[in-house]
Amino acid sequence: MTGSKTVQLVGYEISLNPNGVPVRIMPIASEKLELKESTELVVNPQVYKAAPCRKLVFKKGQKWVFTAKGMAYLDLITK
Repeated sequence: MTGSKTVQLVGYEISLNPNGVPVRIMPIASEKLELKESTELVVNPQVYKAAPCRKLVFKKGQKWVFTAKGMAYLDLITK
């Protein structure tokens, strides 16, 4: 193939339901991501309060971060 372009996978956009089950995993190609490394968690606080997603994340200051259990789970679903 002439003119074919190799696209490198650099990350995923993952949506989990309130029980922590992945309902959508979208790969992110290097051409769409300009940052060197980034992890952004968006959590609906009311949903988290009602169903804490198996304690995969917690709020640290103003940001949400993965727990060790959450990081292990993320490794399982992305590898």
